[in-house]
Amino acid sequence: AWLAKRLSSAGFTASKEALELIAKCYEGNLIAATQFITKITAVLSPGTLEVEQIRPFIDTNNQFSLFELTNSAVKGDVARTINIFNSIKSEGMEPILVLWALTRESRNLPSHKATELLQMAKNIDFTIKGMQPGDAWDLLLEMCLVLSGKNLNNGGAV
Repeated sequence: AWLAKRLSSAGFTASKEALELIAKCYEGNLIAATQFITKITAVLSPGTLEVEQIRPFIDTNNQFSLFELTNSAVKGDVARTINIFNSIKSEGMEPILVLWALTRESRNLPSHKATELLQMAKNIDFTIKGMQPGDAWDLLLEMCLVLSGKNLNNGGAV
């Protein structure tokens, strides 16, 4: 509804498919969605927007941020956390930046879980630096899941 209202204020209506594409690509990132609307306002004439018209203007690099990743994990939204994680990974973000964000969030937890997460962070750091074998992205995903409350040892929630 927010997106449709913003588009309307700029003189646009969007087909259902176009609105769904915009919402999906800018989910949770209102600044990027506003920038998208500003961009199309400068280039396209007011009217109805279709997917084919807007696709060249969609900036998928702004789809998700590290803040959204950690926020989603802390809220326990495993499906969204995995979706954001995969998006960030496919965008080519450096694993060390993801580790920094997860470690920062882990330090804010006064619990046994914080100790576990910080130990995971140490191991991931060693992996990124080549001091221990493993795939840093797999380990980062595991850390995201633990942060979200997923107990990987028994497959259930913490």
